[in-house]
Amino acid sequence: MAEKKALSKQKYKVGQIVAISLPDHKFAYAKVFNDFDLGVYDFLSDEIEPLERVVKNRFAYFNAVTDRAIKSGAFLVIGEEPFPDEESAWAPPMASGVFPGHPDVGLLHIDHKGTTRLATPQEAARMDVRDFSQRPELFVRDIVDRLVKGNHHKYRV
Repeated sequence: MAEKKALSKQKYKVGQIVAISLPDHKFAYAKVFNDFDLGVYDFLSDEIEPLERVVKNRFAYFNAVTDRAIKSGAFLVIGEEPFPDEESAWAPPMASGVFPGHPDVGLLHIDHKGTTRLATPQEAARMDVRDFSQRPELFVRDIVDRLVKGNHHKYRV
């Protein structure tokens, strides 16, 4: 019970590195960026790895999740790697809205640096689709689908 209380007091801060427990007893890792985006590392492990080993990996993708995932302890903070400057603390542009093939294609957007603008399918081509997970388990489901099952193509325009 004391461990649960300690986990619930985690603070949320840009630059944090978190370990995310997956259903198959593996761990995924992510870095906190501005605007609730997390950069998910292309790295899985059977136990929580040290920060130094995690940050040597590249990002597989970026997506957004509520800060409650960290504040509640659902995602365990294992350390911090500050960004060298404000610009690098933003995830790359991502697509959102209604995608090509839908009758309301005019609702396609690009989200970047806290702003959203209308976009054409050509502008959004090959971008990750930005999804905001309101619950940590939804973010975990995406990690499993993308990193464990290899379904990256489902999450790209």
